Formats: sequence, structure tokens, C-alpha cells
Amino acid sequence: MPLMDEFKEEREKIKTAPLKVKWKYFQEYYLKTTIGIIAVVAILVAVLVTTLTHKEEMLYVCLINYDVNLEFNEDDLIIPFEQENLENTKKQEITVDSNENVLGEGKEAASAESMIRYTYEDEQKITMVIAIGQMDLMISGEDVIDKYVPRDVVKPLDEVYSQAELKKFEDAGLVKYYQGKPVAICMDDSENLNKYYYYVGEKIDHYYAAFTYGAHSDLAKKYLEYLGY
Repeated sequence: MPLMDEFKEEREKIKTAPLKVKWKYFQEYYLKTTIGIIAVVAILVAVLVTTLTHKEEMLYVCLINYDVNLEFNEDDLIIPFEQENLENTKKQEITVDSNENVLGEGKEAASAESMIRYTYEDEQKITMVIAIGQMDLMISGEDVIDKYVPRDVVKPLDEVYSQAELKKFEDAGLVKYYQGKPVAICMDDSENLNKYYYYVGEKIDHYYAAFTYGAHSDLAKKYLEYLGY
């Protein structure tokens, strides 16, 4: 009997065979192929969904040693800013990262509990996002700012603001200097920062915002103004 005829005859038998026999036949001849096809389709769907839903990051703000105040909805702070300053909120977004914890310059964890917060992974992540130019703005306690300023990762304020703008900050006593250069703006009285976040780092007297060498300093300026100084 020709091979094709044998194959047709076998298929006819399977059509009328018990369910267990059909399942065994399927396992033997089709199961691996079916699983492979499903896996490929799942990967393609995942890639397509990621591509279609991915948003371009227009601003990255890192709140080091801060946590979200659960009495308020963080989206109530971020979404209005996005709506006012982004061209297309369906395709663009800002990132406010308040998940990083770092011991500041000259500081030690006050307790075993607080020591758990500080991880080498957080330090690595901050170093990486600065190095690749992703971070635009860093806000933290003065001790953390003091840790990063000497590493030449903080952009002097006179590279961000005009002389007239900078003079207003200086006259208000808001500017922090390092080796004679203006490097950060005091955020002690920031209404929105203090409303939506709270500081979880070691006790410190002053809090500052510093620009890093990301590509979105102009939008970072607007976000600082939005937070309030």
C-alpha cells in the first residue's frame, strides 16, 4: 500500500477512535509543534504590546531617600504636569523615581532598621542612570548632594539658569555652592515636595535639588518650579 494511502487510512481511524487514543496521537505527532507555535505567538504578542504601549521618557527625576506620602495620590502631582508640558501624554511620560536609598557623605545608618534601606544595588542604579545621561534632576538631603557633587556628575546652576534667574535664587538664599560654583537649589520650603513625599534618610537640616547631565534640563527647570522652592 502506498505511503499516502496508509496515512489517509490512519487518519480515518483516528477520527473514530476513543478520546484517549486521539490524545495519544496528538501528543506523539503534534504536541511539541503546537507548544512551539504558541510560544512564538506569545513572544510576538508581548513584543507588539510593549512596542505599542511604550512611552518616550521626557524627564527623569530621582528623589533619593524619599518615599511617597500615602495620604496623597502621587498621580495627582505628576499627571497635571505631564498634561501641561508634554506634547502627547499617550506617547510621552515623565519618571519620578522615589525608590532609591543611599547613605549620604559622612553619614552612618542610625539604626539596624534604617541600614536595611541602603543597598549597593541602589547606588549602582543611580550611578548607571547618571552615566548614561538618563537622569535629569536629583533631589535629596544635603549629605547626599555632597556625596555626588565632587564626582562631577552635577551640572553647575549657571549652565542651566540665566544670570538674572540665578541672582533671584542667590538673593533668596537658596543656592548651595561647591568650590565657588552654584550647584544646587534649596528645597526646604517646597510645598508639593513636602506634601507628596517625606524624607526617610538620616537626619539632615537641608534638602536640595541638583541638575545632572541629562538631556532635559529645560523640562527639569519647569518641574522644579512646579514643585515650588
